[in-house]
Amino acid sequence: MDIIIWGTGRLAERYMQCYNPMLKKNYNVRGFIDSNVTKYSWKGLPVWQNPKMIDVYFDYIVIMNKFVNEIKQSVQVSFPTVSDKVINISDLFTKCIDGDCLGFKDSHVLFYGDRLAYEYIEFRARYTFKEISFIENNEQLINIKDSTFDYIFLCPPRLVSAKDCECYEQNFRSGLYKNNISAPHIFSWQEWHYYLECDRTINISKECDKQNFYIVAVADPIQGFGNLLIRILGGIAYAKKKNLIPVIDMMHIQNQYLEPCCIGKHNAWLDFFYPINEYNLDMVYSTKNAILSGVDSNLYEAKNWNDIKLRENIIDEIETYKHSFGFLENKVLGVVYRGTDYYRAAVGHADPLKIETFIENVKLYMQKFDYTKLYLATEVEEAVKVFESAFGSCVCYIPQKRYQQAERRFLSQIQNDRKNDNYLRGKEYLTVLCLLAECAGIYGGDNGATRLALVINQGKYQNVNIC
Repeated sequence: MDIIIWGTGRLAERYMQCYNPMLKKNYNVRGFIDSNVTKYSWKGLPVWQNPKMIDVYFDYIVIMNKFVNEIKQSVQVSFPTVSDKVINISDLFTKCIDGDCLGFKDSHVLFYGDRLAYEYIEFRARYTFKEISFIENNEQLINIKDSTFDYIFLCPPRLVSAKDCECYEQNFRSGLYKNNISAPHIFSWQEWHYYLECDRTINISKECDKQNFYIVAVADPIQGFGNLLIRILGGIAYAKKKNLIPVIDMMHIQNQYLEPCCIGKHNAWLDFFYPINEYNLDMVYSTKNAILSGVDSNLYEAKNWNDIKLRENIIDEIETYKHSFGFLENKVLGVVYRGTDYYRAAVGHADPLKIETFIENVKLYMQKFDYTKLYLATEVEEAVKVFESAFGSCVCYIPQKRYQQAERRFLSQIQNDRKNDNYLRGKEYLTVLCLLAECAGIYGGDNGATRLALVINQGKYQNVNIC
């Protein structure tokens, strides 16, 4: 298959370094597209400014930068004859997995490293490889009897810097070599993660094969409802666009809102939302026409909050808080202050402002736009007291379980000492998010709560400030 890569930046560089050496037998890169007029060649291949200038045969143009939607829209308008051939990088890896380009279906793979990193992709791995194994430390290497694997995938902790990631992986490789555990291919996270994060077709049996299902399985051991629902809504939108039937799976992958004993037995989605259609997971997984969604495959799809419906008991609680907080009588500013595990400086997450600076900025914003009340969304216990001291009776918030500012674990790793903690943390978070969406304006950092509140609000905010 001949491909043109749209982009010559970081993502294209990573593909050429990490993936092209393995995939070049199946995917032949013919050149690149880049609007930078000073580039005429890159990696020894031609660079064109737009699709019209391409003078070689190609099967697909693969977008390898973050402007996927903008590029697709531009191509549809300016170059409609090639619009059907424009795909994103996730689509390319889906084709690789479904076509079994690397022989994964008959492979025994060892995942070695961080458990959270493994649990993030374990479910998809079971539909990708013949056999998988996992170990998380050097001591466990000694107990491996079958020391030969087709592939070894190294699993550094999630959300660490590239430098830290490399250090972890060097340590993993040393442990493998010392224990004489080998494989034809030992992949770093950079070299393997796209294979496990894209969509894939799953074929289990030939029953119920008249329907085409899209299983939105974006549950994650770390992510909260803010980021999960962004991905779920994107998955539903994608399924509708492709005339597939979407089904939500929060049963087979560990997540904050599912009791560990219920993994594979209960769909946590149904604790908080009504089913989106009449199909259940047991039936869907028994069909041969099902696609298992990727993790971030549909992150940039247009999202519609009306595609899902909250349970009535959660809606009633939201309405009760709206009235008790005086949402109808006041112009309320929703404020999102995120601390705790965001101070780990996790890669891909914005660092929060110091609370003193943040509060001063909020005061000026409220004065500028005549807000009379502040609704506070925060997981930090100390932040509530500081906001109360600064704003007095003007501030309101729900009595949810919060955490100490000094907490450095991921919030998903903390178990609160109360019955039904997994369910209650989900219910509290959804209540917080929906109340944010009922405010007249929103002020907060770039995080899952703020992003989802914007989706729920559907453009009705009078003022938006993402800092």
